[in-house]
Amino acid sequence: MYVPRNPGLPPRALFTPPGGMSGALDCAGLLLFSKARMGIRYALSALGIGLGETVLAPAYLTGSALAPFDWAGVVCALYDVDRTTLAPDWGSVAGVQTRVKARALLLVHYFGLPCDGGIARAFCREHGLALIEDCAHALPPAPGEVGPGALGDAAIFSLRKLLPLPDGGALRLGSGTGAPACLPPRSDSPVSLAPLLARYVAQRLGMHRPSRAARPPLPVPDTRPEEPAVGISRWSRWLLSCLDAKAARRTRRENYRLLMQRVAGIPGLLPLFPELPDGACPQVLPVLVPAAEQVADSLAAMGVGAYRWPTLPPRCARASETARWLAGRLLALPVHQGLDPVHLEYTADCLERVLHAR
Repeated sequence: MYVPRNPGLPPRALFTPPGGMSGALDCAGLLLFSKARMGIRYALSALGIGLGETVLAPAYLTGSALAPFDWAGVVCALYDVDRTTLAPDWGSVAGVQTRVKARALLLVHYFGLPCDGGIARAFCREHGLALIEDCAHALPPAPGEVGPGALGDAAIFSLRKLLPLPDGGALRLGSGTGAPACLPPRSDSPVSLAPLLARYVAQRLGMHRPSRAARPPLPVPDTRPEEPAVGISRWSRWLLSCLDAKAARRTRRENYRLLMQRVAGIPGLLPLFPELPDGACPQVLPVLVPAAEQVADSLAAMGVGAYRWPTLPPRCARASETARWLAGRLLALPVHQGLDPVHLEYTADCLERVLHAR
């Protein structure tokens, strides 16, 4: 059996007429980019944050999320998160702000689960900060809904992490914030759909790649080369009108609950979020296990696309013992809309066998 990390593209989606899907994602008010990090770079410009200024950011973060701040010449002052809830350690946040006098706070909604938005908004109001919400693991809330991305002065989303798209990031700016100019779309061809279609077929046939354990880890750079900002590709823009985002939300929530029920009692495993908040659209089911990298390698050999998260850039690893602790233990389990209960049961069985053998 094959349980891919992300959903494949069902061929039937290619035959849905544009605009013919009532549950398609509402893109009103969103600026669409090829990648979410390009949206962060534009958000900084829209908020008037630039060279030499400082933003408060969690140390538990990927280099991809920090890169656009580097491109803008903005300094990221790193704060700690709580290792049991992933919410900001507000004592750490306040201490860093006292020291650096930042212009904005970056709040990350890890794995699509809402994270202290009201507290963050109050903190920013008290200290005169802009609030930037990193919702790369979430889908944008529908107009009028409350969820990740609804409270910030700017919010970014990585659509391709939750929907089967070749590319796609989105930026939502708060009222009163100037919008950047629209960008030309990324150039691509129908060939960009091939890996997504192949993943769908491989899952249906139960085929999976050999274990990644044989591949040596690559070094993690502290900075990344700057990428020119481009708009979302035409193929992804078209698919957004053909894919049922509402159904994806429902299925992800149901799969999260089903898998949670199955893995909650496994010895050596601690679920981070046993209860799914109302309105949340989970990217994955995050759990804590010993030696998450080795567990993920063993699961990969069984065809389960679980993975350790994140690969910390060196500056984050140096800055926070909590970030290092979490990065060594957090395992992300797939719950996406392409999975059926049989895939979830197989995932839980494999995970139980791997942990029992350790």
